[in-house]
Amino acid sequence: MSLTLVIGGTRSGKSARAERLAAATGLPVRYVATADAADDSMADRIREHAARRPAAWTTVEAGESLGHAADGECTLIDGLGVWIAGALHRAGAFAAPERAADVRDEVLAEVDRLAAATAPVIVVAEEAGQGVLPADASSRAWLDLLGEAVQRLAAAANRVEIVVAGRAIPVTTPRP
Repeated sequence: MSLTLVIGGTRSGKSARAERLAAATGLPVRYVATADAADDSMADRIREHAARRPAAWTTVEAGESLGHAADGECTLIDGLGVWIAGALHRAGAFAAPERAADVRDEVLAEVDRLAAATAPVIVVAEEAGQGVLPADASSRAWLDLLGEAVQRLAAAANRVEIVVAGRAIPVTTPRP
């Protein structure tokens, strides 16, 4: 298994760092995109990310599943927080926060599948808990689930980095 977790704040440079790590594997890369171009601003972010990726990389949309890593390639998932927000949205948890509990087990099962992958997987995620506790229950449910998922991945990862101002800082040393 080769799981790398790259965490950081919004616009910290975590995606670009993960892309460099994926390219450095020398393997074909499958980029699993989790964002939905729901508005012009998000569409611009998606275009910016897509423009940076080599043409040889395969891009797939995550949808309800983050996909399964395949032998012989590196899977780059960008990003976990957006995917969790989508799962909560599909379940109606932003309108009815009590539905978040229904999604939790599914999200964590998907995270566990990533942690158990034998092929290289790189996951980009927001670092939970660096800001103010959200005032509304739905946002707190997202933050709680993101925090739990990130901790689970970090526990299984060979490498964890936090990106601050475009600089990657090792959180753990790689496992042998």
